[in-house]
Amino acid sequence: MRLISCTQRFSEQDDLDEHREEAHYCCIECDRHFVNEGALEQHRQTSSKHCIECPTCDDTFSSEDDLNEHRAEEHNRCTECERDFQSKQNLQTHLKSSVHQDRTLPCPGRECTKRFMSGSGLLLHLESGTCSSKLTLERIKSNMVGRARRISSQSQKATPRRRPQ
Repeated sequence: MRLISCTQRFSEQDDLDEHREEAHYCCIECDRHFVNEGALEQHRQTSSKHCIECPTCDDTFSSEDDLNEHRAEEHNRCTECERDFQSKQNLQTHLKSSVHQDRTLPCPGRECTKRFMSGSGLLLHLESGTCSSKLTLERIKSNMVGRARRISSQSQKATPRRRPQ
């Protein structure tokens, strides 16, 4: 594929379209060329062919991204899930939920492969006794207390005592 006044070649139609749009100010949808980027942008904003209407309030937008931003801000919509919420707070809670957040905190159990979004989720896992490594919160606490005692006794042995003068 090649443009008439351009020597660049493209193996993919998407690459050609992107080039025509960015380098030659071409509206791909209308197949119209403009003299500069400003004229192309003005065309997109004023042409009814490019206006995207909000289905909730009939406001119009020049891009899908602008519409999605509007729907999230004004109508409490999760555009990723296509779900509407009654309040901004409910939307924010949803966006922080496991639906949208990665589980990055691994269980410290050797055989357990579960991962959690938060420390509280990991604690619930350990307290419930469902860890496949049979690791529990009590076992972790007793290991930590034992280590703390060993460290404390080692530091007392290593610290020289001063003689009273």
